[in-house]
Amino acid sequence: MQGMLPAVLVAAILASTGASPVTESVDDQALLKEFGFSTQDVQKIGRGEVIGHTTQAAGDEVALAVAGAVGVPATYYLRRLRAIETFKKSAEILQIGRFSPTPSAADLASLTLEEADIDDLKGCRLENCGVKLDGQGIAQLGRRDARTDLSSAAMRLYLAGYVERYLRSGNGVLIEYRDGSEPGRLAAELRGIMDRSAYLQRGWPLLYRAVLDFSGSLPSGLDHFVYWSKEKVGPRAVISVTHTIISPPSNGAAVIATKQLYASHYSEASLGVTILLDKGTVEAPRTLVIYVNRSRLDIFGGLLGPIKRPLVRSRAREGAERTMRNLRDRLEREYRAG
Repeated sequence: MQGMLPAVLVAAILASTGASPVTESVDDQALLKEFGFSTQDVQKIGRGEVIGHTTQAAGDEVALAVAGAVGVPATYYLRRLRAIETFKKSAEILQIGRFSPTPSAADLASLTLEEADIDDLKGCRLENCGVKLDGQGIAQLGRRDARTDLSSAAMRLYLAGYVERYLRSGNGVLIEYRDGSEPGRLAAELRGIMDRSAYLQRGWPLLYRAVLDFSGSLPSGLDHFVYWSKEKVGPRAVISVTHTIISPPSNGAAVIATKQLYASHYSEASLGVTILLDKGTVEAPRTLVIYVNRSRLDIFGGLLGPIKRPLVRSRAREGAERTMRNLRDRLEREYRAG
């Protein structure tokens, strides 16, 4: 997702397809083929390459799958994931933090708005705002005397309140964007994405329901946390909030769902799923990582829409492969260092 359009996906707008149900064990080659990887792709992944490809997506969606082997145990990957502030460390991540179980503005103490967002907030009103917000957010943040200190503080309060309501009440309070001419309900967009993620329902139904029907608590056995980040996406910095739900290792596989709760630009909704297949030994750890994501964007409108789509999808694949290679190299280096 990341110059203006080509860069609209470097960091985040990836995708998904379908996979077979998980039974007593996971056949990694069969699973890769279910996600659209060819026999040649599977062979390359087996030789240590990172392979990504876009998958079929209609309209405003971008869908992609990427896979590669990482020389660390799956349990190590999950431990590092929980330290999200360092796990996502990259040149594109400008600021990041994790919400506490009882969210407050203090959890976002380091978050500051960019001047471009401050300018967009001046005169921001319903159905006409340069920052993606709901009605409450526009009322709190839209002001003609917007300044960095005031607006950043207001954004921290706004996001903390939203996450607190979400963790207490669940999907019923998911945001309805009111920045454009037509309201955009995240709950409806998420349901559409889930309808096109049948592999998750078949293979990991407990996690599927936890994402689709989150009501403020999770089924026993699942773990979760919510984090925020500000990432450089082309010429804009995008502030986002993500709910991470973890299904721990079982039958050789662990699964992580990353559900977007908010994005200040570009993205209407996004769901990422990471599947970790432990294929190594204590002496030679090896985890096959498969990441799939489906995202709905608001950048494909107008006469240039048909031109933008292939550019964005091509850059999405390139960015996904690069992100996985960089993560692989860093995790392996850190694991060897102890």
